[in-house]
Amino acid sequence: MGVNGRGAALARGFMGLGNVRISHICDVDSDVAQRVASGLEKDFSTKVQVESDFRRLLDDKHIDAMVVATPNHWHAPATILACAAGKHVYVEK
Repeated sequence: MGVNGRGAALARGFMGLGNVRISHICDVDSDVAQRVASGLEKDFSTKVQVESDFRRLLDDKHIDAMVVATPNHWHAPATILACAAGKHVYVEK
């Protein structure tokens, strides 16, 4: 969640681990989200869906974890909601 900076670097780093699969990229800026998703698809040969509303991802039982890389004011609310939805959360705050 949030890929117009640190989030894009985190996505690439996590994908490089080998035991991580990114199924969705979420950002309110659809152009940025599509650019990052397309780059991951090209570099890691995987299909990545784009979503603008992270609440839809919280409802998806196939998603185990969420990376929160948004502007600071969204870190706590997104982390709390993701934990309440039973997701593992990576947030750098």
